[in-house]
Amino acid sequence: MTKTGKYYLGGLDWMIQTMWRATMRHTGGVGNASQIVLQLSGMLDEGLFSAAVREFAKAFPVLDGRESRMGSVLPFWRMPRKPEPPQIRVDVHRIKATAVFQTLEALVNTPFRSRNEYVVFHLLYPSEGGCLVALTFDHRLLDARGAEQFLLLLSRFFSGEVALGAIDAMPDPSPQGLVAPIKEGISSARCVGETVHRNVIGSGMIRLDEGGKAKGNRGRFLLHTLTEQETSDWLGRVDRDAGYLMFMPYALAAASTAFGKIAALKKRSGSFIVPCTTDLRPTGLSWKNTFFNHCSIFFFKVDAAVANDRAELIARFKSQFFNQTKAGFPRQFERFMALMRLVPLPLFEGLNAWNHASFSLGSVGKSLFEGETFCGHAIKKLYHMPLIPPQVGLGFFFSQINGRLTLGMAWRDGALTDREIKDVEAAFLAF
Repeated sequence: MTKTGKYYLGGLDWMIQTMWRATMRHTGGVGNASQIVLQLSGMLDEGLFSAAVREFAKAFPVLDGRESRMGSVLPFWRMPRKPEPPQIRVDVHRIKATAVFQTLEALVNTPFRSRNEYVVFHLLYPSEGGCLVALTFDHRLLDARGAEQFLLLLSRFFSGEVALGAIDAMPDPSPQGLVAPIKEGISSARCVGETVHRNVIGSGMIRLDEGGKAKGNRGRFLLHTLTEQETSDWLGRVDRDAGYLMFMPYALAAASTAFGKIAALKKRSGSFIVPCTTDLRPTGLSWKNTFFNHCSIFFFKVDAAVANDRAELIARFKSQFFNQTKAGFPRQFERFMALMRLVPLPLFEGLNAWNHASFSLGSVGKSLFEGETFCGHAIKKLYHMPLIPPQVGLGFFFSQINGRLTLGMAWRDGALTDREIKDVEAAFLAF
């Protein structure tokens, strides 16, 4: 962070900013809203929790900022020289036990109250007892792992393990610095161009009707948590069929088979184009990379004709994964996007509004809450209700905590039929 309170946005952060603009301006959505949900074993005192959140917020002037640009060129996140302590809302919902999921879905679809509100807490108290904590967050400021770090730090602050004065989560300046390295950017553009041409251009990409525009582009969600035994079996097949540390290619194969069911019902043929985000940060906590976006991005392609061939899917995705890793594609993509900061915003918005994928896939691996509690209570379940990418309209997400794997899917209302949703869930479980 510079002395002027500016965080110069890296390539991925700038891409997320333009996705937010595309969602808000062109599709009638609510921005890049995502949500993490913790189901706790006991009741959380709303008064104590709200007071802790108010005090905790004082450590994060980044939450009092907004996106800006230096002249017409370099974008940055600007914070006031004397920032006001962010006012993080904590809303309380007392609901029927049967209304939990519908309430969570409604919350993630509710717009923030202002352009400068980026995180909101919701405490849900079902009539049958217990408590759920939902953090709705703007993807411009937090990615999935960053949101988990934010929650974990709050929990440790609440429990007295971390003092307010010890928290230094202000991000360092963007690794791209103030001026995009032109030579590196051009070289990266070649690498990205070759990968995109090989995996995207001329592929006969299968796209879904995004749906939902008449309904405010409301997001819908499917969340399915496996039992410990089902998770053990699933991960065992990952090691057996894909290999050690090959979770993402296996998960991508599962998602492709599920998507293949949709394509078959809609009688569409061609190729699946899939951007995948995976978190390659160390498993330990680092407050410096809590805010903004730190995921690595890969692009994959597979023919719909092999959607039911597990071995072939895994083999193709592993080959593409190894090739892109060897070429340093995630880093090259980040450098290329940093160069794109120089492109006039309307033009870049236009590029970003192009429907560039069949679906998306994200994974954070094991949750940071593995073996942890939240504010003194055991965590029974943890859900990620992921961002639905603009102009794609369908996303899959995988997360794991305490020996249980959650398979998630998010889509725009109207894009899928009830039968297609059931077929997707069945394909997940069968994989």
